[in-house]
Amino acid sequence: MRLGQVLYFGLFVRMGMVVYATHNIPGTLTTFASTIGGVFAVASSTLIGQAIGEKKGQDIKEYRKWGYILSAVFMTFVTVTLAVTSP
Repeated sequence: MRLGQVLYFGLFVRMGMVVYATHNIPGTLTTFASTIGGVFAVASSTLIGQAIGEKKGQDIKEYRKWGYILSAVFMTFVTVTLAVTSP
């Protein structure tokens, strides 16, 4: 995978530093958003695991639903905020 990244980024560097810098901006935004998504994934997995252990089937569905909704909202909010406020 890393070799593929080196080749992929090498193509952008050959196109020029402006193109490479422009490519890195959305990559940075994606990293911030995916970090938040990872946090919600861990929290949701923990809650769902506890609900499975307690045999609470309805809670599993609720945790899953709200995990998706909250992660999508917060990831979108952070990405839009960074995109709007970046120079």
